Amino acid sequence: MANCDAVILYYGYGDEAWKRAIDNELRKMAGYRGSKPLRPSTLIFAEPKTGDKEDLIEMEEPGLIDGLAWPCRVSDRQNPYGRDCSTRSDR
Repeated sequence: MANCDAVILYYGYGDEAWKRAIDNELRKMAGYRGSKPLRPSTLIFAEPKTGDKEDLIEMEEPGLIDGLAWPCRVSDRQNPYGRDCSTRSDR
């Protein structure tokens, strides 16, 4: 991560402790980058819905993409648009 230009985090089945550990790693990463600043990270939420994720949505966490509202969820066999969700890689 010391050489990357950006970080995109996919927060699905990880718990709140996982998210805190990743946040700590991102803070430490600044020390390994020298004078090259890291662009703000992007956080994509996915199922399952948790209280922690809902809190971050309510607080309007910067760089957040709320994937909880996407039409094709893990629990869906078919979304309203007719796309078969059973072949998704997260199954």
